[in-house]
Amino acid sequence: MKLIGRHKELEMLENFVFSSKSPILWLYGEGGIGKTTLLHQFVHQFNKQLRNNYYYFQGNSLFDGNEITSLIGNRNKLIIIDDYNNIKFQHPDTTFHSDQAYISDIPNIIRHLVESDKTRKIIVSTRSKPQFSKGANNYFEYLNLGRLDHNDIQKIVRNYFDSHEFDKVINQFYKCELPEYFHLNPNSILTALHELTSNMFLDVTNFKDYLEEPLIQNGLVDLEGMPLSTDSNKANRIIKKIKVINNSLVDKFHANPQFAFQITPRQFEELVAELLAKEGFSSNLTKKTHDGGKDIFIAQNNSLGNFMYYIECKQYSPQNTVGVNLVRELYGTLSHDRATAGLMVTTSSFSKEAIEFSQNIKYQLSLKDFIDLKQWANRIKNPNTVPNKV
Repeated sequence: MKLIGRHKELEMLENFVFSSKSPILWLYGEGGIGKTTLLHQFVHQFNKQLRNNYYYFQGNSLFDGNEITSLIGNRNKLIIIDDYNNIKFQHPDTTFHSDQAYISDIPNIIRHLVESDKTRKIIVSTRSKPQFSKGANNYFEYLNLGRLDHNDIQKIVRNYFDSHEFDKVINQFYKCELPEYFHLNPNSILTALHELTSNMFLDVTNFKDYLEEPLIQNGLVDLEGMPLSTDSNKANRIIKKIKVINNSLVDKFHANPQFAFQITPRQFEELVAELLAKEGFSSNLTKKTHDGGKDIFIAQNNSLGNFMYYIECKQYSPQNTVGVNLVRELYGTLSHDRATAGLMVTTSSFSKEAIEFSQNIKYQLSLKDFIDLKQWANRIKNPNTVPNKV
């Protein structure tokens, strides 16, 4: 995404890395406000000055002892740890845990990074400003990424939707004051607009009602294990509409597998949801404006207990392999939410490291690449010739 409205913050990152004497900068701001986009733009714009001598670690993944040892031994002069609060540490020497909003002293892993190389710079992004003892503050600089103004939000929207095809929807979006509803958060606004422009059944004027009423299905439990209500007429209408959309997707994909690359990411999720429905699972597509790390979830309540399954969909080009970090992120979400198991489905393939990682947790996480996806659709369309099995 093109960086819009963050030039002052970009300059502050430049001054910290190339001029400041402080070893650590904490970049903080609410989720979806643009911290990751800013960091990506910084390393892209100053790659020549950095001479590729930096290490970028994305949060939302497990961080075990081997990775910590490797990171501490890393000789890069700039280390960026993005979304630090969501890292799931598995190391006896660290005092930081992902469920802590604030910490009373410098986290051990950050202190080790500073002490192992006094010339190193470290940028850490979090959702809130951490609180430290007064002595610790001598190590830090802080950069608060605040909300953008309306003009910058409009530029971001126009840059993302670069044709006039969606002008009517976008204009209605602003007329209904939906940017304010999403607190001028660019990520929330873009995902909401994507939802509206890719779903013919959604009406901008009723979009708030749609967001505030969850999808409901018979015989399901919610994420807390509580039974879901079955008396919502609106939920039933939404479910029926999703089924109408889905009914054509498996047929089209089975007839032409390249169809998976021609549809939108949301439609790819609907394709996977239909495949699951054909297997007998009642699945729920999550709303794209909500955080959570899963595209689809299946909640079941039977005589054995309550079960929750997460499914993540990655519509990638064939040459864009899904790496181990994304698989670890999904596993981290499963572990954090204590879900029963997970499935990652992609239109490309998985790296060797991703496959090896999943094999160690094969009862908790499964992977399906493009070949598996085609075989899955074939089993659905020809149930009498191939065993019907996810």
